[in-house]
Amino acid sequence: IANHPHLTRLLIDAGARPTDSETVYHTAEFADTTCLALILPHAGQDDIDYCLARALDFEHPDAALLFVKHGANVDRQVSWFNNQTHLMKAIAEHCDIGLIEAMIAQSRHLDRVDDQGLTAFRYAVRFGNAAAARLLRTAGASTEGVSALDRFGDACMTGQADQAASIAAAAPEVVRVIDPRLMEKAVRQDNHRALRLFVANGIPVDSNADMPPLHNACFWGHHDTAKVLVE
Repeated sequence: IANHPHLTRLLIDAGARPTDSETVYHTAEFADTTCLALILPHAGQDDIDYCLARALDFEHPDAALLFVKHGANVDRQVSWFNNQTHLMKAIAEHCDIGLIEAMIAQSRHLDRVDDQGLTAFRYAVRFGNAAAARLLRTAGASTEGVSALDRFGDACMTGQADQAASIAAAAPEVVRVIDPRLMEKAVRQDNHRALRLFVANGIPVDSNADMPPLHNACFWGHHDTAKVLVE
């Protein structure tokens, strides 16, 4: 919690090791990565692989880049998040594009699929991350299998109202089988333009992935998004 470099170095020099499954996880939370840089050379590979996901929860990319530099497995899948890989998470969260590029370069399984059969490329389309889609295409990732739901998500996330309505009219099943993570990511990114399009096209305002969207908006302090959801 202290994130104190001098104390961290003192402990390491005295033989302490960050192998308690907690130190690496929580040190990944800080924008100042001095302590993280000190402990990662002494961390276990499993902690490095797993805790990359924690670094991706924050908007400062330097911590996640340190994990990549230390050989983190960007293709590791997390079972309680639909078996998404860390790369998929970075794409859906619209993490720093330089970080995503580094993760793509380190990936050995660009076309790995999650529990829904989605590849990293389909994540890029579904969550409206055109820059990541371009990088994946250049890296040779498969571009097959893009669905109406993927294209609908892209249209909403990028504010293409006419396109979203056209897809929903031609493929009404996208509203019935909507990926609740779309609403979650829109809230996380304070993207109330996307939320308005989801609701306008019949997506339930309480569509729930991890927590109800209104709870999520309040958790992140996104006032304008919370206002849209209340309305």
